[in-house]
Amino acid sequence: MALNKNIAAIVSQPKLLVSALLIAASPAAVAQNQTESHSLTLEEVIVTAQKREQNSMDVPITIDTFSPQDIQATGALSIIDIHRYIPGLDVGEGQLTQAGISIRGISSANISTGGDPSVATFFDGSYIPRAATTVSFSDIQRIEVLKGPQGTLFGRNAAAGVINIVPNAPGEGDYGFVKLKVGNQSLRRVEGMANLTLSDNVFLRVNALSNERDGFINNTGTGGDPGAQDNSALRAALRWQLSDDSELLLSYDWDKIDQAAPHSIGIGPFALNTNPFSSTVANDVVNGGEARDMQAFGVKFNHEINGQWSMKALASYREFETRNRTDGDGTADISRYIDTDNIEDSDIFYSELQLNFSNDFVTVVSGLNYSQEDIYQAIPTTLSTDSLMSFQAGPAVLNLGGASLWDPNVWAAFSSQFTGGVPLDQSQASYTLVNQILRAAVDPNIPPHFFAPSTSGDLYNETMFNRGDFENYGIYIDADFELSEKFSLALGLRHSIDKKQFSWHAPLSEYAQANPQLGLHNLFIRQVDPTSASKRWSKTTGRVVANYRLTEDSLVFASYSTGYKSGGFDSLEVATADLPIDPEEVKNVELGFKGDLFNKRLRAQVSYYDIRVDGSQRTIFGQRPQDAGAIYYVINGETDNSGIEMVLDWLVTDTVKLGLSTLYAKNESQFEPYHNTSGELVANELVKQRFDFQDNYTATLDWSPQLSKGELNVHLDYIFTADRLRGTPDFLDSFAAVPGYGADRKRLNARISWTDSEQKYELALWGRNLTDSQFVSNIGGLGINTINTPVANIEQPRTFGLDISYNF
Repeated sequence: MALNKNIAAIVSQPKLLVSALLIAASPAAVAQNQTESHSLTLEEVIVTAQKREQNSMDVPITIDTFSPQDIQATGALSIIDIHRYIPGLDVGEGQLTQAGISIRGISSANISTGGDPSVATFFDGSYIPRAATTVSFSDIQRIEVLKGPQGTLFGRNAAAGVINIVPNAPGEGDYGFVKLKVGNQSLRRVEGMANLTLSDNVFLRVNALSNERDGFINNTGTGGDPGAQDNSALRAALRWQLSDDSELLLSYDWDKIDQAAPHSIGIGPFALNTNPFSSTVANDVVNGGEARDMQAFGVKFNHEINGQWSMKALASYREFETRNRTDGDGTADISRYIDTDNIEDSDIFYSELQLNFSNDFVTVVSGLNYSQEDIYQAIPTTLSTDSLMSFQAGPAVLNLGGASLWDPNVWAAFSSQFTGGVPLDQSQASYTLVNQILRAAVDPNIPPHFFAPSTSGDLYNETMFNRGDFENYGIYIDADFELSEKFSLALGLRHSIDKKQFSWHAPLSEYAQANPQLGLHNLFIRQVDPTSASKRWSKTTGRVVANYRLTEDSLVFASYSTGYKSGGFDSLEVATADLPIDPEEVKNVELGFKGDLFNKRLRAQVSYYDIRVDGSQRTIFGQRPQDAGAIYYVINGETDNSGIEMVLDWLVTDTVKLGLSTLYAKNESQFEPYHNTSGELVANELVKQRFDFQDNYTATLDWSPQLSKGELNVHLDYIFTADRLRGTPDFLDSFAAVPGYGADRKRLNARISWTDSEQKYELALWGRNLTDSQFVSNIGGLGINTINTPVANIEQPRTFGLDISYNF
């Protein structure tokens, strides 16, 4: 208890923490008599980007890696935490179960389980879908981000690229670690790993993680404090060395999230505050929260047939249940209550058989894969009957009447307009009479029934239920020919087949069924009788890659590759039963350079890409004429993106290393007509975005001065992203008045650590967003127009704390 209090005292005082950081990094802290030598290096990173182990600098693909050292320096817990360090990668922040992923401007569609992402995510060699992609980083060997179409070797949904998460496998020997991370907002993260030798040829590795943190926004309502975290993970892996040529690996993963709902900060006139950075909100979501229960079983078999032939086989089964019930109005006003949820109960079986051949002239990777996925999804929208009345009335009527037609004073003034100045009572008959007058004189599209305030406080729910059965088959071959000592040529082909069966059912709301006298009909989710559809898509994709080695440590490459993402169905739009979402077909031209230069002091990775997407899928948050409020739906279009990505690492001295990652991007898209959040039809829209090198970069500094005892490491990184929001199709002029909206992102992060001479103990002080930069990342909400309840999301404020770790 005393230790916990002392730690809490340190991390709860920013001035004390900053002072400690400065003292630790000052020249006085560095011993004058240097007896131990530690040098920074440009480390060799082994990857499996081409389904075989290679040095990343020898792979003619644009690939970025995130190492255990990077995870430690940044405190990353999932892919959400790493995208700012990898140019061209974007991951939606704030929702672990609904994190959209984009590579080079090619993004995934909405929450619909009937569609697929444009970026494929793999964990331990197996494909993982949707909510599973944010698996916790515990005892991870590396994360690989492969850019551009990777369908030849990775197949399913790798149209824009691949994220490959590689956990550590059991090794020989007995060793492990224990790590503790504490910080402000009551952060408590504990992680441990143990690697055990069970016999001469059987090895076990077990790791576990627990992470808890309080919310960074105080909620005066009943929905919990936004930003709170609570997740745990466990993995056990067994390696059985059957012979010198064969090994069998078995694994089990468990991952659980049960935390506060994603924050919805009200910024409208009915919210507690109009400033999103007031640190206090009033959210009243009933049973709100974000949760995921996930487990997976895996098996791998590797066998060396002879000196040239080898085979690999793997299979995995993963199941997960999620929910994400979120406040949709940003207020604690019962007359404006809205919440949304995304419930999923799904499982996926993935398998792959690989046969490889290698000699001095050619390396061949070939294989088959099969996956089958069962999906259940429910998408509820819940309103209070008070807010339902406002949606029934619509903005035109509310503009005539006032904020709420159930307010006695508003109703008296409003109804007297139709009765010669005599206000009506608040009986059901009076509301029905006014409704008939309004339909005849103002708007015939007004729903044919208003209902009286006698039903106030009840909850009204509409839900879309979906089920899906998806199968994917693939066969591929990729051959890399060594045509000379310096020149090689790779050719690859894959044929993919996708079969999807999908169903919709949106019954009349239970509240309407229980109160037939009100004459209610579904507003947000149109009533749909059980409907099903099926569709088959297939495509042959490939790649051609020319690779020329300039020196032993540098190469250039040129490639042409194609990618494919199957079509699908929109969970909320039954019309896609007859008109499914079109597939995405991708063509990409790429030129690249990789090299360690100047006696391996400077590592440079530079790529130019030109990517075209036919049938590009885009999620719209808009209000069509048939919708009571803005909803998400999917449209198709064409996208042409090009750019230059650059990653530089410069070993200035043996103790100082600088890094820079940046990109230049030019994106153009044209989509079919759609309705925006204001209900306006947008047609023939050409969306153009351009980002210069100075608009998006991450700079890093690592310093490891020599000490008389132990090892000191100082890490700084600065992340800058210029405003991207004002040029997007979802931007409305009214957003510009919101503090922090459209501001440039500026993040300064630091970590200073000391490790003892035997590498057993580590102590570290760290800080994230040290300048406390404020930024609004999104504005929306189902009631943004009809009942004037816009909500915003913000990024996490300054955090700081202490790390302690022990290796054994």
